[in-house]
Amino acid sequence: MKGRLNKLFRKNKCVRVFYIDEVRHLSEHWVIPDYGQVTIDKHRFYLTDPEQILSKNVPTYILNANNTEPVQVLTKSQSRLSPKDFDTAVSAHVAREIFETVGGRIDKGMIAIIISVLTLIVAGVAVYFLMNNMPAIIDKLDRIDQILRNIGGVA
Repeated sequence: MKGRLNKLFRKNKCVRVFYIDEVRHLSEHWVIPDYGQVTIDKHRFYLTDPEQILSKNVPTYILNANNTEPVQVLTKSQSRLSPKDFDTAVSAHVAREIFETVGGRIDKGMIAIIISVLTLIVAGVAVYFLMNNMPAIIDKLDRIDQILRNIGGVA
């Protein structure tokens, strides 16, 4: 309740703190620093300006229960991989594992099984589309039959 009152009535003196406790639960607190220090859940933390983040013009800190100083979000070194490079690396690792499992050699039986499965899939798809379009096919055959009867080509 005190945090809500601070947020509503003393926002210009407050700092916003995201606190990560021992069980990795994240909570938000609005506190007023006392000589650069704040107390959350009976833990005292020291706030420094370089670790401050401005969120909607409110000083914001990320605090961890295992450290007395804020988490250094902005000064921490960046990852060496971009997300695209990471995805490529994971895909390459999976492909390498598949080739290692196969052992680099595929026998004729495996090729025959793969070809027969693909043939069955293609035939199944063809039958499915043919069955869905059967009324249209029958209608067109009836028209052709009528045209041939009118011409006199079919008895």
